[in-house]
Amino acid sequence: MLGIQFTTPDDVIAKATSLVDDEEMRFRSRGFYLSVIREGLKELAFDTMFDTRVFTAAIPQSLVITLPEGLAGIKQLYLYNGSTCSLENAQNVYWHRNMVRHNSGNYFANNREGMEDRIMETSMKHQDPWLYYFNVQNGKLMLSSSCAAFESIYLEYSGLGSDIGQEPIIPDYLEQAITDYVVYNTLAVRMAKDPGRWAGLYSAADQRLNGGGRPQMGSWHAAKVRINSIDPKQRNDMSKYLSRFGYPGR
Repeated sequence: MLGIQFTTPDDVIAKATSLVDDEEMRFRSRGFYLSVIREGLKELAFDTMFDTRVFTAAIPQSLVITLPEGLAGIKQLYLYNGSTCSLENAQNVYWHRNMVRHNSGNYFANNREGMEDRIMETSMKHQDPWLYYFNVQNGKLMLSSSCAAFESIYLEYSGLGSDIGQEPIIPDYLEQAITDYVVYNTLAVRMAKDPGRWAGLYSAADQRLNGGGRPQMGSWHAAKVRINSIDPKQRNDMSKYLSRFGYPGR
């Protein structure tokens, strides 16, 4: 898929409002429609991880790092020394679900009954030198004590499809799905107020977005298929556009 183009939220809003009888935005404000567009991009980001971003940071003495806003999921986490992260100097960090570390540096890796982490327990008993692990809580990345041997982290993560606090931009191959998503959710609100008037249009919107019980026929499924057809170079370029050419932390 070559030549990715982008459309503005106003283009999507203009199409959507014409289909829900709200061209003058008296039923709902522009802010409402922007919110639904963001929600649609976020849902696609969770489903497909199309918005891949990179965050790097120095490892502080506390071993607690504030994560970037808009993080939907962690894909890779590495430790490294020096100015760049490469295959030669990168060390993988493993997730430890029961680990907690406070900004003060106090730390514990709780293995409560029914929540044992057998891999980590075995590693700790044998004091394996490769024991590097992390957990995430309340937007904070917490690292194990052994991670202090490294200078920096390299985090590859899935974003939410748009930067928090900025208007979203929509890749052209997602435009139809996002427009249908906005129409569907707006008509859901309208139908709750007057089902007799809006039920037919709501059913048609469901058909366009979700395939009316046959998901493979809907625009949402088509968007997922298109995302999966993007090559790594295009995916990287698209993420730069979505993050306004500046990854958080760089």
